[in-house]
Amino acid sequence: MSSKIYSEKSKIHGMGIFAKRDLTKGEFVAYIKGNTSTVKRQLLHTPEEALMNQDWVGFSMSCWIDPEIPFKYLNHSCEPSCGIKGKKGLYTLKALKAGDEIAIDYSIVEGNPHWKMDCTCGAKKCRKVIKSIAFLSVTTFKKYYPLIPTALRNFYIKYNHPS
Repeated sequence: MSSKIYSEKSKIHGMGIFAKRDLTKGEFVAYIKGNTSTVKRQLLHTPEEALMNQDWVGFSMSCWIDPEIPFKYLNHSCEPSCGIKGKKGLYTLKALKAGDEIAIDYSIVEGNPHWKMDCTCGAKKCRKVIKSIAFLSVTTFKKYYPLIPTALRNFYIKYNHPS
């Protein structure tokens, strides 16, 4: 477990991950640990398949991490404090104070266009319904870049700007 995080009850949902100390913008927080699972099909084809394993963290169109605790408690926010660099590196998008919740935008870890979830994150700019990275606005994509898993970043560009 990283010396920078701890878990406790969250105002967003259930349990959450929090900063043990002040963190600067762009600071490495931890590597998300867990077992890696691969789905042989490039895309899952139905909304039901898209909702399988909802707490998994995707880093490509067919690979996910089934996160270990405390990373299983990584909550979503429409105004996230962190993003993911590479496949498993959790980095801050902004400076955090000790006790601030560490949350990501789940859109950056899901490529399946069928995937969606209702959102109750409570952020001022809450989108109410979260969809896969394919549906992020260009402004939001640019705000998170480069803290989006590489394969999903490339998928977004291809999906939104086909040749």
